[in-house]
Amino acid sequence: MIKYAALVAVALVLSVSGALGLSRDAGTATSPPTVDVPGADATVAQAVAALEEQVRRVPGDHRAWADLGLAYFEEAGITFDQDLYAKADAAVERSLQIQPQDNVAALANGAAISASHHDFVAALDQADAALAIAPYDPIALGIRVDALTQLGKFGQQLVAVRTADRRQPGVGTTSRYSYAVELRGHLDRARTMLMSATDTTNRTDLAHLLSHAADLDRRQGRLNAAQDKLDRALEAVPGDTDSLAGLALLDTARGDLDGAVVRWRQIVDTTPLPEHFIELGETLDALGRDEEAQQAYDDSVTAVHVLEAAGANIDLELALFLADHGSAEQALPLAEAEWARSKGIHAADGMAWVLHANDRDREALRYARLATRLDTQEPSLWAHRGIIESALGMTHTARTHLQKSLTMDPGESPWQRAQAQSALRALRAER
Repeated sequence: MIKYAALVAVALVLSVSGALGLSRDAGTATSPPTVDVPGADATVAQAVAALEEQVRRVPGDHRAWADLGLAYFEEAGITFDQDLYAKADAAVERSLQIQPQDNVAALANGAAISASHHDFVAALDQADAALAIAPYDPIALGIRVDALTQLGKFGQQLVAVRTADRRQPGVGTTSRYSYAVELRGHLDRARTMLMSATDTTNRTDLAHLLSHAADLDRRQGRLNAAQDKLDRALEAVPGDTDSLAGLALLDTARGDLDGAVVRWRQIVDTTPLPEHFIELGETLDALGRDEEAQQAYDDSVTAVHVLEAAGANIDLELALFLADHGSAEQALPLAEAEWARSKGIHAADGMAWVLHANDRDREALRYARLATRLDTQEPSLWAHRGIIESALGMTHTARTHLQKSLTMDPGESPWQRAQAQSALRALRAER
């Protein structure tokens, strides 16, 4: 899900750039771009200020209202200010009141907001409605890919991303295409696709591409190549969170868990997201620093409540955390709620693992098989499947899948890796 969140972030950045007249094709809207702010690295705050000024001067500008809604939404993702979510919805609604028919910007930007709330059915409907009016709209094309990915409609996803690549090639499309390839287990090709777009002059895009290419390098044991890319990413955008997280994972891959702890502490000081606290906690756990680990887990729960208050949907992440470090019983309704919204790889894995934690391994196996159906090269997917198979007495397949998980990503959470290693040792002891 972290990967998906990163892709949505790129979509939102591109959408805000479009609001500033930087990326959206004027031919896809009924009015031209409304604000001219030079430079492709204009910040979200600048976008909000410029668009607020535009709707003040021209209150009937439906396009500006729609783009302001998305700008508010992205700013909320940075500041966690729950009032901004309400302002985002109100701005998009205002756009639709001004122009209820053929309002491409409101439909496309509304689709991005729906996707970020994990309402993927609504996101797909809104994207399709926008594309019926403007087939080349870049936001709608991208969000359609995202929605199909999260709904588990992978055949349609590949068609959609190829269509987007024909109609609107660029960093957002390349990132999504690379992820579609990555999900199918083709990491070399996915990395090549990301690197093919690094001639961009937009520093934010460059950092995104390099940090995710570095992620693929690390997962294949190419640690020096990953370091070089992360150094370039941080030169482009000093303090970029994805790149700093990449360095922490690289420390883990090199066996420097103390160094990883230092980096994760620096990250949570500036970006206090639940997944960052969990990485910190699990690294501390592996070092035997139990009290500090528990504090990190407690902090992750606090971060969850902050995000929930702001309107974010993190049911899946919370369900997995509770299955590993809390109440399996409390995890189950959260995983079920996410599965009701999403039929993607990670939602299936969440259901599998939470059902296993509740001693329902027969049911869990069906979901574990769904989670690995594309041969996605993520160790947790295969470790979860192997542990579930082991619980069911499926010794041979369990051993195969646990061994497979341990060949992937030396930067994986050391706590998670230890669970797979322990399960594999138990199987070997049974021989």
